[in-house]
Order: sequence, then structure tokens, then C-alpha cells
Amino acid sequence: MTGWALLGLLSSGREMSGYDLKKWADHSLRFFHLSPALSQVYAELRRLESSGYVRHRVAPVANDDLRNKRLYTLTDAGRDAVTAWLREADVEAGVLKHPVILRIWLGHLAGPDRVAQLIDSHQAATRALVDEIRSSRAAAPSGRENAYASAILVWAEQHYTGELAAFEELRATLSELAPEESPMPEPATEPTRPEPAAAEPATPQPAGASLSDAPLPRPLAPEAVALVAALEASFPAFGTIPHEEGRAQLSAAARARKPAELPTSAEDLRIPGPAGDLPARLYRPDTEGPHPVIVYFHGGGFCLGDLDLYDHSCASLAAGTGAAVVSVDYRLAPEHPFPAAVDDTYAATAWVAAHGRGLGLDTARLAVAGDSAGGNLAAVTAIQARDRGGPEIAYQLLIFPGTDLAAETASKAAYGNGGYYMRKETADWFHASYLRTPADAFDPLASPLRTPDLRGLPPVHLLVGECDALVDECVAYGQRLADAGIPTDVRVYPGMFHGFLNMPLEAARQAREAAYHAVRTALGT
Repeated sequence: MTGWALLGLLSSGREMSGYDLKKWADHSLRFFHLSPALSQVYAELRRLESSGYVRHRVAPVANDDLRNKRLYTLTDAGRDAVTAWLREADVEAGVLKHPVILRIWLGHLAGPDRVAQLIDSHQAATRALVDEIRSSRAAAPSGRENAYASAILVWAEQHYTGELAAFEELRATLSELAPEESPMPEPATEPTRPEPAAAEPATPQPAGASLSDAPLPRPLAPEAVALVAALEASFPAFGTIPHEEGRAQLSAAARARKPAELPTSAEDLRIPGPAGDLPARLYRPDTEGPHPVIVYFHGGGFCLGDLDLYDHSCASLAAGTGAAVVSVDYRLAPEHPFPAAVDDTYAATAWVAAHGRGLGLDTARLAVAGDSAGGNLAAVTAIQARDRGGPEIAYQLLIFPGTDLAAETASKAAYGNGGYYMRKETADWFHASYLRTPADAFDPLASPLRTPDLRGLPPVHLLVGECDALVDECVAYGQRLADAGIPTDVRVYPGMFHGFLNMPLEAARQAREAAYHAVRTALGT
């Protein structure tokens, strides 16, 4: 499908760079539940070029990160291939939201009456959804304790109101386009359709390097703009309030949520830790066991978060991967500074490996996972397990992890000043609370990117948003793992921000699906 999107976009007759094609493809393909990485787009373009459907020329550019770039155009054979494909394709109403694709559909497949029916149908459904959201928002209690729920409702109303405006624009576009307008000539013969190439993982790149030929900062994805604004307006400014108050507000937000039921069960555990028992929660998927197990460490800047805040996330992980999940409530800073959390997460993982069989778990298939600060702890736990002779860890799922607490990167400078949800001063507050002294930031147990040797670690799936302040250090960690011979799959999601994974976003759904698939494949579920 990615190949057909690129051919369709180039059929407008314009020369387009790989990055421009990626932006347009992201927009049109999200209706097919796909989001290609830039590396995938370039790989697909190379394949299409070798097939004779696309050609390129090299043009010089004035850019600190790029000396020149390739500009792609469609060949006559490519035009013929798209024409043949359009004759066979099914109508996907969502694709019509893209003006270029709309022109192709009008010229080759669907007459204006059919397009108008599709627009009307989607517009009516969206209007009903907006009315439902507004009713829910009016009925919801106000107050800081409902900040998360309120933010989601605000975003949803703004997002779908924008969708209604988009349908009005489509109507205007429809009236301007004549059905006989065709961006491609009809072929004399119908060529064989090329098979689309399989999606490739994002290619890790060095920290500080540009992920594309676009300047920093890059814009948020359109679907994320209103949500980030609502989150920034609703959540407390961490770093300006006591830790206890921040924890209380997040706990209240967690209690206010009413997530959908998932096919999992949960039971609370107590795991022996270095300084006393650690609360934990075991999630089992509603399938026949014994299940492999994922030991999960929550985010929160080493200072915030608990089992309840991540209850739905861990249940979703269990349901999506078919593995049991043990969520660990490690000690938090500043009451328990570095390396308390490191000691707790390693001890919890070792305990699950040693005692999980008694809980009906298949500990021969054990993974570690975590997001943000928890992703840092998962990475460090895997390194410790290697260096301390066990336990044996089969896989790592690292979700926008902080990998270098001492780094000053281009992405931190670009995305840490507001408008992208996680501010630099918030991250600095987390780190100052967690570390005993600034020198701790250079300890590999705090900054796994600074580990001298990464050989011998488990395979990794690492995901991060393109507009995350941590993206450079995430990509750098992925590059170092790959250089060390570790099977590494790094996914950088266009226009996404820190913490996006469990938000009501299409890119988040795609990221969860890719991560769950990677874990299922690694653990054999």
C-alpha cells in the first residue's frame, strides 16, 4: 500500500523529495492504518525506481545536515501502473480527504455523485460523534482531579470539529474538480501490478543527526495538535509543585478514567526488594497458559507514577501480546534517589525469573519493558542481567526511554520549550530529583547510552515520537545497539510527542500494534 500511495502522490506531476512524500503518505495512509517511516519510504522509492515506475534527479540544497537531496517524478510506466490499479481498487472513503488522491479517484474511478455520497455519510457520522462528545463533556465533573479525562474530551471535540470543517473543504474541492480531469493518460495495455514491498523498520541514526531534510523543530501531526494543547493546559506544571501533590493529581486522574474492559485478569503481588517488599500487579491474558512474562516498569520521571496509573496500559499490553505482565511499583525519588529504582527493578526481574513458574508463568520466555523513565530502567535491567549472570532476558520493549540523562541534544533544544508536552525544565526537575549529584548522570546505570559495551544484550523494539525531546538519544541508543550486533527495531513516529503511546491517536494505535507484534514474534505467542 505504501508503494501505491507514493505512485499516486507523484501522479500529480510534481517533483517531490522523499521527506515531502513521507509527509503526504502519512496523511493519506493513516486511513489504511499505516504510517511509513522515512527509511521505508526511501526503500520503497528505490524499489519503484528499479521497476521503472519512478525516476529521480539530485538537486543541491542549503542545509547544515544535507548537501543535496533527491527529487522524484513518475515515469510513463508508473502512470500506467497507477491507472491499472485504480480500476481494481475498492473505494475507501477516508482516502478522499487527501486532495491529490481525490483528484485521482474523480478522474478514474468514482464519479462526483458517488464521492458526494461518501462525504455526506462521513459528515453525518462525525456530526453525531461531536454531539455525543459535547454531551459527555457537559456531564463530566470539573476540577483538577479530572484533568486527564477533561483533556481528552477537549481534544476530541476540537479534533472532530476540525473533521467537519475538512468535509466542508472537500465539498468545495469537489465542486471545483471536473470528473473528466485526469492526472494520467489511459494506457494502451494494462500492465502487471507490482507487489508492494514489506514494511521496513525505521533506521537508527546518530544522536543529533537530522532524521530528514526538514529543519528542527518539526511540526506535530495534525491529529496531535489539539490534544497536546489540552494536555499542557490541564496537567500540573511539574517542577513547580511538591512531588506529593503531583502524585496525588495523577492518581486522581487515574481513578477518574473508565477504560474499556480488556480480556485480562489482574492480581496484586508483593515482591521482595532490597529495602522491603515492592507492590506489583500480575496481568494474565484470557488465553490458555502457561504464558511468557513481561516485567514492566512505569514512567513518571523516576518521581511519579504507580500501579493504578498504568493499570490500563499493562492490561492492554497483556491482551495485545498474549503474554503475562508483571507491573512493578519501584521506589520513587526524591525520597529514594538513584540507584534505588535500579536496584528494585533488577531485583523484581530476578524474582519473577526465579519464582514465576509457581505463578504459572513460562519464565524461559521473559522480557523487560517500560516507558520513559521506565524504559530507562528496563534497558539498565537488561544490562545488569547480562553483567551479573542472569536472569536470562529474551527481549526488550523500550518506549521513548531516556537513555542519557547528561546529554544536551538538538531534539531537547527543539522540543523542550513548550508546545510539545514535555518541557526541558520538567525533565531537569525529574533528573535533579532522581540523581544524588550531577555526576550520577554519567553513570551507565543512570544513562545506559554511556555503557561502554552493549554486546550480548537481548533484541530490542524501541519506539519514540519524532517530536519528542528524547528522540535523539533514543535513536542514538538504537544505533549503538545495532552497531553492537543486537537485533534492533527502532520506530520513529512522525509528528508524535513524548508520552503519545496510550493517547487516542491513530499513530498511537499503529505504534501499539507494531510493538505488540514485535513482542508476540519474539516470545512466540
